[in-house]
Amino acid sequence: MTVDKSRGVAVASYALEPGDRARFGEVTIVGVSGDLRGAIEVRLTFAPGDIYSRRALVETQRAIDDLGRFSSAHIDLDRTQGQIVPVKITVTEADRHEIKLGAGAGYEPLTYEARVRGGASYVPADYPLWMLAADFRIAETYDHDLENPQAKARILFSALRYDFLRPRLTGEIAVGLDYLTVEAYTSKGPEARLGVSFPLGRRWLTARIGWAFTYLDFTGISGFLDARTRRQLGLGGNERLGRFDQAVTADLRDDAIEPHKGWFVSLRVTEGTPYAGGALHYVELQPDLRFYVPLGRVVLALRLRGGAIVGDVPVTERFFSGGAQSHRGFSDRHLAPSISGMVDGRTGSVPIGGREFVETGGELRIPIGHVWGYPVGVTLFVDGGDVPADADSIDPLNLHWAVGPGLSWKVGGVKIRLDAGYRVTRQSEPGFLANQTLHLGIGETF
Repeated sequence: MTVDKSRGVAVASYALEPGDRARFGEVTIVGVSGDLRGAIEVRLTFAPGDIYSRRALVETQRAIDDLGRFSSAHIDLDRTQGQIVPVKITVTEADRHEIKLGAGAGYEPLTYEARVRGGASYVPADYPLWMLAADFRIAETYDHDLENPQAKARILFSALRYDFLRPRLTGEIAVGLDYLTVEAYTSKGPEARLGVSFPLGRRWLTARIGWAFTYLDFTGISGFLDARTRRQLGLGGNERLGRFDQAVTADLRDDAIEPHKGWFVSLRVTEGTPYAGGALHYVELQPDLRFYVPLGRVVLALRLRGGAIVGDVPVTERFFSGGAQSHRGFSDRHLAPSISGMVDGRTGSVPIGGREFVETGGELRIPIGHVWGYPVGVTLFVDGGDVPADADSIDPLNLHWAVGPGLSWKVGGVKIRLDAGYRVTRQSEPGFLANQTLHLGIGETF
């Protein structure tokens, strides 16, 4: 170091001599044995002797957490061994039994809904990479006159196998029963599905392939549907759907539940074919794009999603839009083609859905403070979309657009939203209230 006191300047010089780089040492796994220990070993992104890398430790931690079989997992380093860094992984196995129960209520501009959901899962002690589960959902929907109930019920039994055939590949088999009442009909019958999901080289890039089968009977068909319309929709008999599914997802959001930055892209392709056990031939495409941009404490969220069915159109696969998680300018499922008429002296309409749809829009998510210690925020949104009656008739320049504000309150980690939407284009009839909707929702819109 040289110092020039007359000028008040000191000059320091450093000479750096690089030595040998630190390397990973022995890896010790504590708290588990057998198959679970093997599952951790195949998720290690480094080996003894590899050059030390902080990124490798982070990727290993994420891979162990993603397995979902541990209540805690810690990676500790012994930095006292000089250039060799031994690694100790300590895990605590999660409970092998779990029971979930929940209930809720929803409000839509045209309906009320009450919901009950429950489930249980069990991990056999001798087969810790298997998980057996049961799930049931029951809901009842009424119009605002507390009439015209629509019942929904589902029970599903499933079995998951982690590291199925090879590491990080998850296999699934499920069977169940569905009972669903919508505006136009009631459907009921069994379902079955098989599938495998796996990463495509990167943790954030995943794929799924599978097979699904349903066999449904239709009852309670709305009187607004004449005999010709019933035949066109496929409500003249049973519906037997056998289909192959493929999906690719790229998820680079910082948080899947409440994202603040990043993006999400997915594409799902479904082929209905007799080779899968079905009676209909069709191909269904559904892309989904979402982007999240932080603007200080405010988040700008954008989305674009759509779908189309080519070939036969199963009545249970037709597209609908509208609702708290969709287009907030319409009630649930009411942005869709409908059939109008008169039954028993009463004029009305029934939504029947379309064979293609598009939804787009964005929102600003603005935190404003706390109430009783819980975060409160405001949302300003714009939603656009369309579900036309005919194929290839979506006009991107003539969508249904709605704008509005929302208020959210996050209690116990659950965000409760109240959104008010107002249709600014393609209004149903003159008047502010005729084109306004109010939605109660849980979680982010997208």
